[in-house]
Amino acid sequence: EKGLNPMTTCFITWNVNAINNLIKRYKILSYLNRLGADMALIQEAHFIPTEMRKPRTRWFNSKSRDVCILISKNTPFIELEAESDKEGRFVVVRGIIRGTEVTIVSLYAQSQDPTRRYVGLAHMLAKYKDTSLTIGGDARLGRSGPSLPSNSSTSRALQQFSREMGLINIWIALHQGKRDYIFYFSAHQFYSRLDSFMVSQQVGLGTLEVSNMSNCYPIMVQPHLIFSLPDLKINKGFVSQLQQAASSFFQINENTVTSKLILGDAFKATIRGWIISQATYKKKVYKIEWLKLEEELTKLETEHKASPEDSEILGTLQKTQLDLQNIINHKTEYALFKSKERYFAVGDKAGKLLAHHLKKLEMANMIYEIRSKDIDNHSTSEGIDKFLNTFGFLPLILDAITALYSSPKACVIA
Repeated sequence: EKGLNPMTTCFITWNVNAINNLIKRYKILSYLNRLGADMALIQEAHFIPTEMRKPRTRWFNSKSRDVCILISKNTPFIELEAESDKEGRFVVVRGIIRGTEVTIVSLYAQSQDPTRRYVGLAHMLAKYKDTSLTIGGDARLGRSGPSLPSNSSTSRALQQFSREMGLINIWIALHQGKRDYIFYFSAHQFYSRLDSFMVSQQVGLGTLEVSNMSNCYPIMVQPHLIFSLPDLKINKGFVSQLQQAASSFFQINENTVTSKLILGDAFKATIRGWIISQATYKKKVYKIEWLKLEEELTKLETEHKASPEDSEILGTLQKTQLDLQNIINHKTEYALFKSKERYFAVGDKAGKLLAHHLKKLEMANMIYEIRSKDIDNHSTSEGIDKFLNTFGFLPLILDAITALYSSPKACVIA
């Protein structure tokens, strides 16, 4: 569970099959947030240039192309090095997390020429053997139906790669003798195990739990529903009850006070409390329904994995997925409504626009690196200060800044 042990690190690997759609991106990031993911290894992101930075606007701060590694802002991670495949099939990030040097790899392994892919990855990872290595991604392995020749060659290439790198499949190591799948191919009526984790020995010894999340589930978010007055007004029963409550209030209290202002304030407070109570009740009802559908979906999925050809179970499973998806869509619509209201309808647009322009001006005028003919390039703040101080530039700059801000004359920069 999220927050169970603050010293543990939660990794999640997920083939999302494109993340450019706004609603789908919100659902994916909300689900990762619900699971308490510290690092999410994403495959088939299919980012377009205009969408590249948008996943960073919620609670992650790293990105890539077809594969990416999303790192939670709350995770104490220091990036040391990052490199990726030219074709976007894997990305490697080396860094320090909670005092331990780690290497994280997000992998998307195609079935075409798997040996060449793994040889190239092994060559790149050779210099990271001394770190704690974690590889997560879509390895295209395992199926409930008859095995295909391409699956056999992929499996052999992965096994050879694991032996050379000293890696273990952590799910198989912790669930000896068990078989489970995470993706259902409805056209061919069989299950497959796509995503998996391969870790080094030191990571495997410290692993507490490995769990599967099925792609047959709709993308789920935390069942924490908040209902606004516009949402409740579309319910005709709610409008009728509101009218009755208002009528009853004035019948009881109309002649109890002489001031109409006091009566109006009391009416607003009473109706506000009544609306909050109705919204709280509705939230509880939706939460109970949400949890009930999740339990039913888990049960139906287990039954369908045992009998993938059973059309009756499949129909019930799809209906349950649709019911749960409707609740999730309602939550997503409300989140988008609140974002629009906060940033556009009643937001401080002038202040945000000014802050944005000032940020762009600051970034444009910032000195990122100083290059010299005789001395190596300086890109850190300490190196730049030392270089300027060596040639006597820094005191002059500080004196100029002090004189500028101590001047009694106003200075306007256009």
